[in-house]
Amino acid sequence: MSKAKDWDGVIKEGLAIRDLYPDYVEAGSVYEFLAAAYVAKDDKGAAMDQLERYVHAGGTQSGFVRATGQSY
Repeated sequence: MSKAKDWDGVIKEGLAIRDLYPDYVEAGSVYEFLAAAYVAKDDKGAAMDQLERYVHAGGTQSGFVRATGQSY
């Protein structure tokens, strides 16, 4: 869905996946896909929420950079 830029699909499926595997913060984490989808939809507040959850779950700056192209 991400490759097809189906952002609504990424968000719908991503939220369900996140709730099943909230502690998975390695490369390819659903938090990264969710944040990128929200950024693409220009919903920076929702993107930040996902990234805050990501960091709280143990995510690192590299995942944040992959999702947003920016560092914190």
